[in-house]
Amino acid sequence: MRESISPVSRALTLEQIATLLGLIPDGVYRRYFAALVYTGMRAGEATALRVGDVDFGRGVIRVSRSLSPGVRGELIEQSPKSCKSRDVPLIDALRPYAEAAARGKRGSDLLFDGPDGGRLTNHNARRAVNWEALREAIGRPDLRIHDLRHTFATILFDAGATAPDVQATLGHSSLQVTERYSRAREGVALRAGAALNDALKRADESADASRAKTSAKSEAKSVHPEPEMAQRRTWRTLNGTLMAQPHERPRGMTL
Repeated sequence: MRESISPVSRALTLEQIATLLGLIPDGVYRRYFAALVYTGMRAGEATALRVGDVDFGRGVIRVSRSLSPGVRGELIEQSPKSCKSRDVPLIDALRPYAEAAARGKRGSDLLFDGPDGGRLTNHNARRAVNWEALREAIGRPDLRIHDLRHTFATILFDAGATAPDVQATLGHSSLQVTERYSRAREGVALRAGAALNDALKRADESADASRAKTSAKSEAKSVHPEPEMAQRRTWRTLNGTLMAQPHERPRGMTL
């Protein structure tokens, strides 16, 4: 559970995917691992896939069953984990592997089977490709088979797929589970903080501009008073001066 808290961190990069598949010899095992990383299917779902489940014309793969080990180690066929069938894309990167796997088979035959025609599971596939050595070669000694599913979900989001589309493709029971694979959640705090900082900065700049404009108007009024106001002040000053001056009698005038 601790490791699954951040499934994005478990995902491979596109370069690591290419390196991983390139290190696996061409054949049934490379096809199997290519299907896991390019469809997001669970290992048991890829194991149970039949040729008839692939619609090469439409470019989709129908996932309707899964194989899981029973109490005695036998493989039991059952419905997928979500208990619902779903379609996954047959992308161009996977098509050559799927076509090679289906060549010469009937619709009811397993698409991915072992070299001897038996069941191909993640356990015998890991042994066949020396999984430990592969993990070391790509710099991911902690890589698990299930992380290939995490990888597919992450690159789907990176490619611009919507959360509902990713949910439907992976067969998740809730959108909340799906959204954990989106890198958009990783930088949400930084983006929100940056947006708020920008908004506050614009508000401060607007307030500064408004204060500067008001101050400029006040200074202009003090230097160049408005004509009507200046006239009123002049008459008040003049009248006050006249009222304050004593009236002198003309010389020679008597009362």
